[in-house]
Amino acid sequence: EATALLKRNADRGHMPSQYFLADCYANGIGTHKNKQDFDRAYPLFVLAAKHGHPDASYRAGTCCENGWGCRRESGKALQFYRKAAAALHPGAMYRLGIAELNGELGLSKSPKEGVKWLKRSAEHATAEFPHALHELALLHERGIDNVLFVDFEYAAELLAQAAELGYAPSAYRLGECYEYGKMGCPQDPALSIHYYVRVLLICLLSYLTSLLPVILRTSLHNKATETHALRSQRGTSSAHQASFPNLTPKHSCGRRRLPKRGS
Repeated sequence: EATALLKRNADRGHMPSQYFLADCYANGIGTHKNKQDFDRAYPLFVLAAKHGHPDASYRAGTCCENGWGCRRESGKALQFYRKAAAALHPGAMYRLGIAELNGELGLSKSPKEGVKWLKRSAEHATAEFPHALHELALLHERGIDNVLFVDFEYAAELLAQAAELGYAPSAYRLGECYEYGKMGCPQDPALSIHYYVRVLLICLLSYLTSLLPVILRTSLHNKATETHALRSQRGTSSAHQASFPNLTPKHSCGRRRLPKRGS
């Protein structure tokens, strides 16, 4: 019912509905056998992107880059990523930064431009897109000639920011640094354990979150089954009563009258 409502609104040009419906299809919600359906998701991402939805532009870019629901086209992916990055989407800015650093998506290597995009992404990092913080930390750990200098203290600070946002690789790296005294960090068993435990908690939360759609689908299925069974039971009971009406004589619930004196 929810996806049907989203579809009606999406057909009327409602941008948020177009994006959320595409997201449902991409995650196998409301689809045949709960399978991902990028053939239906991609056109909706494009529609929402045309209406200025940053997340939709980013997702359309990932579809074009990986060939999900469309042909694999690096040039088109770049267009969508740049559109999302113009709206300060941290995921799109991170992807452009990595592409510039490594010469991907048909771009020539440009460490200077790559670092610039990563810095912009790090400034707008979120729990969903903390990756630029981690990547910048690694770059500051080793440095890039004429582009980025080595700065262990700043690298540790970036890792801490990413760890606070729930990024497990950053928390693990800090655990190592405080365990072995790497990257200018003092050896501190308590801090090391703190970050290793954080990694475990992040992984556990990620696992439970991944199970949530399955739990919801199972719960809804069980509820529907119970409702159907209850309705069937009521229907059977009504039919039984119709076939065998109550033949028990009615009894009066009033008080029994006592005879008058002298009669």
